[in-house]
Amino acid sequence: MTRIPLTLLLLVVTAHTSLAAPRLSYVYPIGYERGKTITLNIAGSQLESDIELRSTIPGKLTLKPVDVVDGKPAYNANDRRDAELVINPDAPVGIYPVRVRTADGISNQVFFAVGTLPDVGEVEPNNQQSEAQPISLGVTIAGSVAPGDRDIYKVPLPAGGRLVAEVEAKRIGMPMDSALAVLDSQGRELTSDDDAIGLDTDSRVDITVSRAGDYYVVVNEVTYQVGSSYRLKIGAGKVRAFQ
Repeated sequence: MTRIPLTLLLLVVTAHTSLAAPRLSYVYPIGYERGKTITLNIAGSQLESDIELRSTIPGKLTLKPVDVVDGKPAYNANDRRDAELVINPDAPVGIYPVRVRTADGISNQVFFAVGTLPDVGEVEPNNQQSEAQPISLGVTIAGSVAPGDRDIYKVPLPAGGRLVAEVEAKRIGMPMDSALAVLDSQGRELTSDDDAIGLDTDSRVDITVSRAGDYYVVVNEVTYQVGSSYRLKIGAGKVRAFQ
């Protein structure tokens, strides 16, 4: 009988285990307002039917059955699963890990942000100042950038009004290296930020304007090579007060 070298056998077993273990790419949305119930899309590989969801998000995370359309699964359940996420109304603001477990092992972790502000979806096109998406203060915008893309949002402010904006992306495991700028109605840059202190490569701006009018918050990905989701929090006071 041919003997298989022990080192080769170990390599085969290790390769088999790594291929069989579940792997997560991302969850979507990457965050939401506390006190809400949403569908959380979980994307990755080896997401078999009996996966166990694991997360410290304060609330309840329940796997949904695979949608069926015309008698066929609506998507490949090995690559994507959907779950119902109920976020507690008193959930602390923060970033929480999500994992899955199967009989073959436990996955890597991806992240989900819990905030206090109402979520608003980005509306394209919003690449130019003339196309800027109108928004109000006190919201979190769920946006995304393609390579070379930028997003612009229009905010009305009174004389003496304050605008604070913060991107949440890198801290949630997104590849985005963000930059923020605030423009006046003539397109002149009033303030900007690339990497805010303590926020990794996420960015933050804080400005008080002297004149009433429309102001424009510009979100860029500084390498112009990465597509990414992000969360843009915009308010009128300290960032920590409106997360």
